[in-house]
Amino acid sequence: MAVEHLMDQVRFHRSSFCTIGGCVEVGRLADGGIAVRDTKDPKLPALIFTDGEWAEFLAGARAGEFDSLPPPEPLIRTDQRPCAV
Repeated sequence: MAVEHLMDQVRFHRSSFCTIGGCVEVGRLADGGIAVRDTKDPKLPALIFTDGEWAEFLAGARAGEFDSLPPPEPLIRTDQRPCAV
C-alpha cells in the first residue's frame, strides 16, 4: 500500500502546547506506523516511523535526552553580498 493512500486515513494530533503554529502533528497509520508532519505545510510529505522507532524516541524524550540540545547555529546566507559602506 502506498504511503500517500495511508495518509488519507490518518487522523493527526498536535500538542496542546502548540499555540502559535510552527509545530508538528502526529498520527497513527493503518499499518501501525507513525506519521509526523509539519503544521505549517501539511501537504508536504510526512516522516514515517515504525511503532518501535516512535516508542524509542518517546522514551528518550520522557527521559530528558533532548533537553540539552545545543542552540542552533546562526544561518549564514551565501546569496547575499556585503553592503557598501
